[in-house]
Formats: sequence, C-alpha cells, structure tokens
Amino acid sequence: MINTQIVMKNLFTLFLFLAVIFASQAQCPFNNTPSFGTSGNTNVSNYTVGNRNLLYNAVWAGEYVEVQNVPAGAQMRFDVCDASIDTYLTIFPSSSSTSIAFNDNFCGTGGTRSQIEHTFVTGGNYRIQLNEKTGGNNCSTAGGTNVPLYATLLFAPVVSANVNSIVRANTSPTNASSVNFTVTFSSAITGLSASNFSLTTTGVTGASVGSVSGSGTTWNVSVNTGSGDGTIRLNLVNDTGLSPTLANEPFNTGDTYNIDKSPPTINISSIINSPTNVSPIPLTITASENITGLDFTDFNVTNGSIANFAGSGQNYTANLIPTNNGTVNVTVNANSFLDAVNNSNTAPSSFVIQYDNVAPVVSGINRSNPNTQITNVNTVTFRVVFSEAVSGVDLTDFSIATTGNVQGNLSGFSSLGSLFYNVTVNNISGAGTLSITLKNSGTSIVDNSGNAITSGFSAGQTYIINNEPSFSLSSPQNQTICQNSGFYQLNNLLTVSDIDVGQTLTWSIVTGPTNGILAGFNATSSSNGGTVTPNGLSYTPNSSFAGIETFTIRVSDGVTSRDMVFNITVTTLPNISISPVQTLCEGQNITLTSTGGGNYSWTGPDGFVSTLQNPSITGATSNKSGTYSLTVTANGCTTSATTAVTVNVLPNITINSNQNICEGNLINLTSSGGGDYSWTEQEVEIFHGQDQTVLVR
Repeated sequence: MINTQIVMKNLFTLFLFLAVIFASQAQCPFNNTPSFGTSGNTNVSNYTVGNRNLLYNAVWAGEYVEVQNVPAGAQMRFDVCDASIDTYLTIFPSSSSTSIAFNDNFCGTGGTRSQIEHTFVTGGNYRIQLNEKTGGNNCSTAGGTNVPLYATLLFAPVVSANVNSIVRANTSPTNASSVNFTVTFSSAITGLSASNFSLTTTGVTGASVGSVSGSGTTWNVSVNTGSGDGTIRLNLVNDTGLSPTLANEPFNTGDTYNIDKSPPTINISSIINSPTNVSPIPLTITASENITGLDFTDFNVTNGSIANFAGSGQNYTANLIPTNNGTVNVTVNANSFLDAVNNSNTAPSSFVIQYDNVAPVVSGINRSNPNTQITNVNTVTFRVVFSEAVSGVDLTDFSIATTGNVQGNLSGFSSLGSLFYNVTVNNISGAGTLSITLKNSGTSIVDNSGNAITSGFSAGQTYIINNEPSFSLSSPQNQTICQNSGFYQLNNLLTVSDIDVGQTLTWSIVTGPTNGILAGFNATSSSNGGTVTPNGLSYTPNSSFAGIETFTIRVSDGVTSRDMVFNITVTTLPNISISPVQTLCEGQNITLTSTGGGNYSWTGPDGFVSTLQNPSITGATSNKSGTYSLTVTANGCTTSATTAVTVNVLPNITINSNQNICEGNLINLTSSGGGDYSWTEQEVEIFHGQDQTVLVR
C-alpha cells in the first residue's frame, strides 16, 4: 500500500525545487507571435496521438506560438529539443499572461535543450513561449537565436464531439451540378465518410452524397444535385466509424440549397379575347420567376409591332399593334433572358391572336332539306352561311319571299355552331317560288371580334313549290289498232291530275312516230286542282304500215313534267277472197266461198246471215238475188268483201202437143215463152230457135 505521507513529502520537495529553479530563471516578456519563418500545424484537433508536429520553424526568445483546440484532459509535450542553446518553455492560457507551466532541460540529454509536458485540465487555446538562458537570460532577438518548436499529443481523452453546424459553402439558389457543405464539429474527429450522411430533398431526383474531405473540426462534403428543381439539405445521420463519437447525431437542421435547373419561361397573354377588333392589344408578360435581360427587341412579331414595353422581375407589359387583318403572332426566341442562377430560356414563347375589324356578311342562304329545288313538301329548311363565326342570330332576323300564290310561315331556327344556322318554313301552300332573306337592319348579329353585320342578304337559293302533274294511267301504254283504221284518239289516255290550281298544263311530243302522224300537239289546258283531259290529240298510222310504233308524250305544268310512252301495235288486216258473181235459176243452189281465216260473218238478201266460211243456199228463189257481204275478223281487225248473185225466174213455156206421124213426113215443132230455145232429142241438142220443122225418116 502506498505511503501517502512519503508521496506527499516527495511532491512537496519537487515543487519546492521547481520553484527555486523557476525563481532563478527569469521569464522573457511576450514578444507576440513569431516574426520570421512559417507556421506549422497548430490545431490540436488534427493531431494523432504520438505524432510530433511542427508548430513553427523559427521561434525567437520571447515569442510564442498559439495552439488551438486542446481538449480537456489531454497530455501534451512541447519541445525545442533541436535547439543548440540553453532554453526553456512556459505555457500560458491564450487569454492570460500568467503561466501555468514551466520547464527547463527536459529533453533527456542532459544538455541545454528544453521540453515541457503538461496535462490540460481545461480545454481551449494555449500559448507556448520560448525563453533563452545563454549568457544569462537573453530575451533579445538580436542576441538570441531562433529554433523550431514542436508539439506532441501524448494522450487524448475519449470524449463525444458535437456537430456544431452544416452550412452551405456555395451560393443558393444554384443550378450547379454539385454543391459543397461545410461541416463543423466541436472537437477534432476522424473517420468521417459519405456513409455518415443522408440527403433530404424536395423536387430533385438523383441527388447523392459525393466526396468527403477535411480533418479535425472542419470538413467539406460534396453533393451531386441530380436533376430537377427543389431543395437539398445535408444531414449527418450516424457516427459509424467516427472517433470520437457524436453526442448530437442525427443532425438535420443544417442549411438548405435551393436547386434551380429549369430554364425560365414567360407566358404572353392578353385580357382581349381572340378574335378581336381592338388595337392596340394590351399584352401581359409573366415570367415563371424573376428574370433579367428581356426587352422589346427580343419580340418577333408577324403582322404587327410591339410598343410601350415595360416591367422587371416577373411582370412586364406591352402593346401589340396589328398591321392587317388576320393572324398576329408574337414570339420570343430561346436564350433571350436569364433567371437568378443564369438559366437561360431554352424554348421560344409565343402568343397568337386573330385581328379582325371587318364586319361579317352572309355568304349564302342555301336549300338544306330537301336539297332539290323543286318540291311539293309543306315544310322546308334553309341553311344560312356567314362569312365568319357570328352570334346574336335569331328567327326575327329573316323574312319570307315568294312568287305565285305560295304562302308559308317562319317556324324554326337552330344553330349549327357559330357559322351555320338553319331556318325552317312550314305550312307551305300554293305554287311558285319560296326563299328567305336577311333583313337589312335591326339585327343583333356580330362576329366574334364584335363587328356588327351591316347589310342584309336576298340572293339566296329558292325553292320552287310545285305539285307535279301525274298521268291517270301508267306508262307505258300498250295499245293495238288495225291497219288502215284511220286516226286513233289519245285524249283519254293522256288524262292528268294536278292539284296546283291555275297552272297551265301543256302536252307536247318528246319523240314522235316514224310510221304515222300525231295530231293536236302542242295542246294546253288550265289546271283546276283535279283531273284534266286534253282535246284533239290523235295518232294516225300510215296506210301501208303494220307493226309496232313507239312515241313519247310529255305533260308539263311549267315547273315539272311527266312522260307517257306509247307502244302502238298496228295489226295487219285479214287478207280475204270471196266467190265471184253468180247467175243461176230458181231452184238451183247458191254456194258462197271465202278465204283468209279468222271469224266470218255473211249477210245478204232476204235476211241472209251466216258465220260459216263457205255457206250455201239450196233451191234458191229469185228473192235470193242481190249482194252478199262478207266480214272477216282476225286479231281484232276486220276486212269486208262483196259478191253478186242473180237468181233468174224459170221461163213459162208452151210446146205443141204430141204428134204421131209417118216416116218421111215433116214434124212442125212450136213453142212460146220467149228467151233462147234449144231443142234436143234424147238429150242431144239438135236445133236452136223457137219453131223448127223436122223430117221424119
């Protein structure tokens, strides 16, 4: 067990010895910091235990060198062991002229070189002063010498350090690809690396901690800013690998960089809507952020010019003066202005407006439903087309225009966008033309620029209101007539219905016959709202023609027309023959003969009729004498022929009575009755004449 009394006695003896020595060695007055040479490593935070560090390479007697950041409890050695003269050192707090330690000849060589070892109870900054004893206490630089001063950290207590601050080392905002943070600790640390940090970001992507450099209490951390706009803050999140450890990690209250990599933009707008008839047009130019460098020369204007440009920062104004009607285009080229971090606008900005100070007009009023000009419907729709988009159009802006006895009512109105409008007329009656017109005044029609219409319109398309005539019979009409039948009446075949009262109907030839004649054309008649039959219309085929004849007749009411096609078949008459003229005597038979086919019809004297082809009359009497007529009908056509028949009355004759005579005598034959006489014997005619004498043999 240690004898406390002995230890205390020895310590007292040592202190007494040192006091005597110190009292015998006079301390030089402060001569401030060294005035020659260069400084070495004076920051103890950067020291490694056991390493000898040069504080200053040329220290004169009376000069001091200050060391910084000596941790409390640290043991250090300061020496001028490389000196060639007798020296000694004293230690002072940086804020005091009272020394806290003194030493002489402790380099361990027994010579004149001095070193001092001291354990610092209180951490902080301290001054190490050189004193020289050559030829007595020589504190004059003129008579002294300069020596190098060294410091060695013999022992450093294990303590926790604090993060004092993490601050920006560069300007903010910035568009740089990397930025630096300065990290300051309360005491020297080692082992700091990128893995001890994290980033808190908003908006940016791809940011990362880069390199870490520095030593002791001050370190630099590089951060890659990634892409996009936003904020980046560097946080110290752990003390892994650090010596000493940290007492206040995580530390996340450091400075923040505002990252701005987006090029600035401008928006060119106006309170005036497009299209417009306003000039000049006020423009508002609003930047996405404060910008510099924008002026009126940066504006390119098509069909106009810029005037009265003014503003700064984010807000600017100007007047746009159109040159002509049409599109006015304003553009600002890329690289025309900069934001606060010198990002240049990379894309052009533009503003387009339509300038129009020309009043709208009606381009046309066209038939819409139906789209045909001629119609008999009682409701029609017109489409009104304007030269440009308009508003304020309504049904009262239009009027009906008619000819003839047409009547109707404006009944409907609809918009097909702002360029086309439909106007409907219903309850249409009568015949004639129908159109609508835009009134010359009193409308509220304006275009999108506010220009009012200044004139009406009456040159639109018209409807012809008409109920077309129609034939009572269908077309074609196929008719059959007989050869040589004379004219054929067409009137009833051309009867027409037309409900338009007062119109004149005209029947005319479209294509005529080639083997006959049409008569009575052109024929006219007034429509009475019902059916109308023409008069005096006929067809006569040529006398020698047989076959099919085609022709077309048209009826027109002056607006519309209908055609009737006729196919006329002219049938050949039967070719007949009849028995020749006959003369016969009463009691004989009358035989009538004919040829030609078809149906036969005989008529004759005494009420004779027969339908036989070859009829006969037996035992004819004289009253059967006369003309016999034959009518033959074939295919609807008839042919007639006649023949004469004479039936003579038998003669009333007398002859002499029977006679008996002798051979060789003469016989006298006598007769009466007139006419021609013929005597026969045994049916052999031997004499002619009324009276004859015959010799009997």
